[in-house]
Amino acid sequence: MWEDSSGQMFHAHWFCPGSDTVLGATSDPLELFLVDECEDMQLSYIHGKVNVIYKAPSENWSMEGGLDMEIKMVEDDGRTYFYQMWYDQEYARFESPPKTQPTEDNKYKFCMSCARLEEVRHKEVPKVAEPLEEGDGKMFYAVATKNGVQYRVGDGVYLLPEAFSFSVKPASPAKRPKKEAVDEELHPEHYRKYSEYIKGSNLDAPDPFRVGRIKEIFCHLRSNGKPNEADIKLLICKFYRTMGAQGNGGSWRREQRGDGVLPLLPQAGQYGVAQTRRRAIVLAAAPGEKLPMFPEPLHVFAPRACQLSVVVDDKKFVSNITRTYSGPFRTITVRDTMSDLPEIRNGASALEISYNGEPQSWFQRQIRGSQYQPILRDHICKVRGVMGSKGRG
Repeated sequence: MWEDSSGQMFHAHWFCPGSDTVLGATSDPLELFLVDECEDMQLSYIHGKVNVIYKAPSENWSMEGGLDMEIKMVEDDGRTYFYQMWYDQEYARFESPPKTQPTEDNKYKFCMSCARLEEVRHKEVPKVAEPLEEGDGKMFYAVATKNGVQYRVGDGVYLLPEAFSFSVKPASPAKRPKKEAVDEELHPEHYRKYSEYIKGSNLDAPDPFRVGRIKEIFCHLRSNGKPNEADIKLLICKFYRTMGAQGNGGSWRREQRGDGVLPLLPQAGQYGVAQTRRRAIVLAAAPGEKLPMFPEPLHVFAPRACQLSVVVDDKKFVSNITRTYSGPFRTITVRDTMSDLPEIRNGASALEISYNGEPQSWFQRQIRGSQYQPILRDHICKVRGVMGSKGRG
């Protein structure tokens, strides 16, 4: 608290009611959540005093998991609330409250929210370290750091698809033949509603990341001879990627038990599955354990099927995933997964058979594993009648 020209002031670190989280109306009306929001306000805005209690996880939490019992946290006297978790409003993450502690010299003005936000901003700013030499108006370094990741000279890195290109151009896809002019009144059967979008098509899938290797890390020298560390440059050795090379070669209430919770609707096609499939997944962490982030996608996929946000009570929540427009590898196709399967006849019922040849793609090699003579299991076909066989043939 302090006093200035605006009057008597105080710095407030906010709590968030459960109704303003992804829990909505299912939350306990007496439960609050720590959030990374704070503000300077006038002391005259204070209406009254309340008691906010921190409820630490039970020492016997591992034995209480799964028990169907109501836990009374605090008495509902209109002035008492409790909190157990910290809440990330952007990613809808519930985590154990941070343990950031003030130093002795700033206890009277310490704000956990300010400290955390400053730490995040500090990580986002690129930095250089381990200076090597100076030359050609540049200062060279061995290491650059951004978002907590160290990049050294010689490291391989992923780059956005538009970062660079080569003169070698891939073959253009076959164009759809134009329809001949037909009198639709005489031949109405020729009319078909046409759409450019083909379900399951990979034609609109984005390009995978470019790959490069860091050759130099440097900053240009200012007129005073000091390096301009606000403008860090990397010299990259480019690698050419042939797109065919890869082919050949719980519940919401868990947070009441002190578990961190994070929901997501990932697209299986971005993780190497040759089909469009979305699944609701909830990650949880035991009390005191760090709630992990969802892994970044490995494969590019049709953008239309990769909507990773979820809307709850008219509020949109997004995931921690940053690879929304590209990825390290191309799309896994149905051919990648099934082209090595041997032909089977109507009624084939052998539970185990052998492959007819070598794997034709990376995916098939992964499925077969390191066995000397891998066995194909459950490659069967139900007995079908003549009409069924002809209809599907």
